[in-house]
Amino acid sequence: MAPGLVAEVDLAKLAVTYREPEPAASGLARLLGWLDPTAEAKGATGPTRSAHWLGGGLLAVTGTDEDVVEDANGEQQNRIRAAGLSLIDTRSWSFRTIDEGAAEVRVAGDRLLATGSSFDPATGEGKSIGLAVYGLGGRKRFQRFDGREVWVRHVYAGRAYVDLPLMKPPWSALRVVDLDTGRVGRAGRARRLPWLLLDAASGRWDG
Repeated sequence: MAPGLVAEVDLAKLAVTYREPEPAASGLARLLGWLDPTAEAKGATGPTRSAHWLGGGLLAVTGTDEDVVEDANGEQQNRIRAAGLSLIDTRSWSFRTIDEGAAEVRVAGDRLLATGSSFDPATGEGKSIGLAVYGLGGRKRFQRFDGREVWVRHVYAGRAYVDLPLMKPPWSALRVVDLDTGRVGRAGRARRLPWLLLDAASGRWDG
């Protein structure tokens, strides 16, 4: 298959149709370059992307770009940069980025829960967006914990259960965010959350 072609798969018929992108100046070509960027250094993980189907022809896409740089001591370190959260309209193959700092997104009903961090060992600079909540159309509803790295542990009954890392034991603190009002509270010790037995753990904060 020639580079730059787009494969469109009919899941009902298992038929594949190849689409040729428009000229390089087009929005579609820029989109393809954004979805599949060139790795910048050997030994790095490179680009990663994940997509979530939102219905109505829309995809939510986010991820990270990772390469290798030298830190202040001349040691090679991995640099991780958030790729941002973008909404792609598959009917026109147009897209718009709604949060440049997002690296992960969780779809919770009619909301998008975006988190993400970037860190550059060469400069020692890092940036985190905390938790940013958007509607499916891309309108921002609220943002909490701005500047802190957080993980969405669970979403249940209109609330997000969010882990905030700490510098000492117990190493993380659980906060409850009301997805309607944006209010933040502490999780009660007696509250038990339902877990899907087939749900894969997303990291060391699960369990």
